[in-house]
Amino acid sequence: MTTDVAQKILIVEDEFIIALAVRRTLEGFGYKVAQASSGAGAVEMAAASQDISLILMDINLGEGMDGTEAARQILLQRNVPIIFHTSHSERAMVEKVRAISRYGYVVKNSSDFVLRSSIEMAFELFEAHRKWRNREESLLRAEGIAEFGSWDLDLKSGVFTVSDGATAIYGKDSDDLSHEAVQSVPCAEYRARLDAALKGLVEEGRPYALGFEIVRPSEGGHAFIYWRRNTGA
Repeated sequence: MTTDVAQKILIVEDEFIIALAVRRTLEGFGYKVAQASSGAGAVEMAAASQDISLILMDINLGEGMDGTEAARQILLQRNVPIIFHTSHSERAMVEKVRAISRYGYVVKNSSDFVLRSSIEMAFELFEAHRKWRNREESLLRAEGIAEFGSWDLDLKSGVFTVSDGATAIYGKDSDDLSHEAVQSVPCAEYRARLDAALKGLVEEGRPYALGFEIVRPSEGGHAFIYWRRNTGA
């Protein structure tokens, strides 16, 4: 991966010597670097400097706010990848920070290769998440414009989910929509094809993707809806 020199990393570390060593390492990788020596300072800097692309967060920051709380407060204000950089390697600590940020956990004194790879992977994961969010937002906009929706049934877990577009089409809250409810409203001319698709899914695991019309329960009008197999089933 080629480092984008415009990317800036915020180091949050209360030990000056450690912070200086990490700064030199990151600058050697081609990153711009900012520093904060406390949790409160990190929260303030992250909010004020929107050009910060990633945060390398120590957990123990002396008196006051620790790194985990600083990370929580930062993530309430903006979406930014946070890697915890700490001397703690206990399983309990790893599990604790995993609930806050899933972008990485690097033990201090790890090799430069491990640190650099962790940062690059965090950037790649963050970009993948950004693209996924954009696709989801585009789908929601498309659903609103085209007035279509979708639902998923996971055959392994039995979990039934509907999109915002589908709830708007049905005129009901998602809590009021069940698998049985959506099966009951397709127009008659689609019923045989839908039953065959569902039977193939249940008995053979055969995927399907079908578009059809329904009678909208709320006022009796017609609407278009799309069925597909949950690829995770």
